[in-house]
Amino acid sequence: MKDFELLIANDLSPGSFKSIGRFQTRNVKLFEAPYQAFEFRAVQAKYLKFKLISSYSAGYTWLSEFQLLGRLDEK
Repeated sequence: MKDFELLIANDLSPGSFKSIGRFQTRNVKLFEAPYQAFEFRAVQAKYLKFKLISSYSAGYTWLSEFQLLGRLDEK
C-alpha cells in the first residue's frame, strides 16, 4: 500500500462521505515499531471508510492490521 484516503460520514446515504485526508506510507521495513502513524484533525463521525489509492507494486497489496485511536463522544 502506498497512498490511501480516509473518509467519514454520519449516515450511509450516497455522497455523504467526506475526505479527512490523503496519506502516503513509507516503503521501508520498520523493525523497532512496525507501525506507521498518520495524524489528522479531530473529527466527529459515525462511519469511517478506508480507500486504497495506489500501491508500491503492480501486484498483490497486503494490509495486515489497521488501528484507529480516538475517543467516544460522551452524550
